[in-house]
Amino acid sequence: MVSPRAALYGIAAGGLFGLSAICYRGATLELMPLPFFTRAIVTLACVTFSQSLGMAAYLRLREPGELGRVLRAWHKTVWVGITGVAGSAGWFAAFALQNAAYVRALGQVEIVFTLMVSVLVFHERLSRREGVGIALVVASLLIIVLGGTRG
Repeated sequence: MVSPRAALYGIAAGGLFGLSAICYRGATLELMPLPFFTRAIVTLACVTFSQSLGMAAYLRLREPGELGRVLRAWHKTVWVGITGVAGSAGWFAAFALQNAAYVRALGQVEIVFTLMVSVLVFHERLSRREGVGIALVVASLLIIVLGGTRG
């Protein structure tokens, strides 16, 4: 059972995640009339820079010595960073082109792919709960896509 405190943290994190998507969309729109991909990359660079500063400050204050260990191990994680930035560029390009709610809704399909990989590649068993979750995600995406064609 999930504790009320954990549920509250989850809801707060989800709300802030949604708010950040709206702000990212707004930031890309403020850079008009630049091309959409330029707006996306500039916004991503600013977000990544500010997140890096925040994380560096946190590590410096809360985890003495950790920042140095992270910097010394850069070569072990460079590909994770590169693929992460590439994925984020895709998200920010989508925010530059479309309403943040649609982008985040469509992004939920990554949950479906993650579970498919866990079953097909790692041969994990899908629980009934996970199956129901996938069905709900797919149904919601279909509703959004089909509902959007009527406007």
